[in-house]
Amino acid sequence: MVVVSNAAANFLQSSHPELAQVINPLNSTARVNQLSAELSKSTLLPDELKALNREVKTLVHLSPRDARGYSLLAETARRSGKEREAKLHYLTALVVAPTEINALLNRLRSSAVEGELAETVARLDVILRRWPRYFDNVKPALLALAAKPEGNILLRRKLAERPEWRWPALLYMMKSEDGAQLAKRLLADERASGQEVNVEEVAQTIRHLIDHKTYFEAYRLFLLTLTDAERERLSYVFNSDFRLKPDRRLFNWQFKRQVDADVNMPYRAADESGGGLSVRFLGTPAKLGNVYQMLSLPKGLYRFSASVTGRNLKLPKGLFWEIYCSTSGEKLGTAPFEPGSYRNKPISESFSVPERGCPLQTLRLRTGLQNASWSARYHGTAIVHEVSVVKQI
Repeated sequence: MVVVSNAAANFLQSSHPELAQVINPLNSTARVNQLSAELSKSTLLPDELKALNREVKTLVHLSPRDARGYSLLAETARRSGKEREAKLHYLTALVVAPTEINALLNRLRSSAVEGELAETVARLDVILRRWPRYFDNVKPALLALAAKPEGNILLRRKLAERPEWRWPALLYMMKSEDGAQLAKRLLADERASGQEVNVEEVAQTIRHLIDHKTYFEAYRLFLLTLTDAERERLSYVFNSDFRLKPDRRLFNWQFKRQVDADVNMPYRAADESGGGLSVRFLGTPAKLGNVYQMLSLPKGLYRFSASVTGRNLKLPKGLFWEIYCSTSGEKLGTAPFEPGSYRNKPISESFSVPERGCPLQTLRLRTGLQNASWSARYHGTAIVHEVSVVKQI
C-alpha cells in the first residue's frame, strides 16, 4: 500500500502537487512545486508572502539538504524587497547543490548585472551543460558578455574549449554585431593557433557580419580562416578553376542544384586534369542563377575573363557571367557565351567598381530567361574551365 501511495504521489507531484501531498505528506518535490506555483503569481499581498515564508522555512527545516528550499527562501526574500538576504539564500542553495537551477539562473542574472563576469561565464557553463533546455533563459547573459571587453574575452576562452552549447550560443549571439565580432575573433584565433575551424561556423559568421554591414570584417574572416591548400587558390576570384568543392562561405562558390539544368562542380572530363564547371541543359526553359560567388574588390577598373567550351549550345535567351554590386544590385558588366560548339574559347568583359555604394560584388552565371516559356528551351552543355578578374587601373 505504501509503495502504491508513493507511486501515485510521484505521478501527481508535477501536475497536481497539492493532491500529491495529501497522498504522501513527505513528498518534498510536491511541496516545492506547490510553493513555486504560489510564488510565481504576479501579485502577492504582504500577509501572503509572510505565510509562504513560514511554509518554506518549515520545508527547509524538514529537508535541510534540499537546495530547492533555499532557492524558495531567496524568492520570498526577493519578493519582499530584501535583495541582500535573497542573494545569501541563493548562494546557500548553490553550496548545498551547485546545479540547483533556480539559484543558478538568479545568480547568472545578478552576476551579469553586477559585473562579476568570471562568475557569469562559470554559471552559464554549468546551466547549459546540466540544463540545456534553459538556453532561452541565458540569452541576455550571452549578449551582456559579448558587449563587454572583459566578458568577451572570458566567453571566447570558454567557447574555445568547444562545449556542447558552443554552436547554439554562437548562432544566437551573431544576431548582434558584438556577438558576430566575438565569433569572428574566436574563429580567427583558432585558425592562427593551428586548429582546424568548422567551415559552417565560418560561413554563418561571414553571413552575419555582412548582415551587420561589416563587409571588410566578413572578407577578412574568410581570408584568416583559409587552409594552406585554400590559400593557393586565392585571387580576386577564389577557386577560379573550380577544383575545390563549393561550400556555404559566400566568398567561395555557392552552388544549389535545380531541376532545369544539370550542374557539376568540379567537372572532370576524360581529357582534362580536373576542375571546371559544367552545365548540361535538359531541353527545357532554364532560369539558371544557382552558381555564384561574392567578391571583395576595391574601387577601380577590372577585366573579367573566362575560358569556356560549348557543345551544341542553344541559348534562346542567352547565357552569361554577370557582375553586379551585392548590396545595391547595380549591374557592372556581363560576359556572354556564344551558341554552338567550340573549345577553350575566351570570353571577357571590362567593368568598373565605383568608389562608394559597392563594398561587395557578386559574380553569377545565369541565363536571360525571366519567365518560363517552352518556346525558350535550352540545349547542350557549357563548360567553364577557369575564370579570372584582373585589375587594370
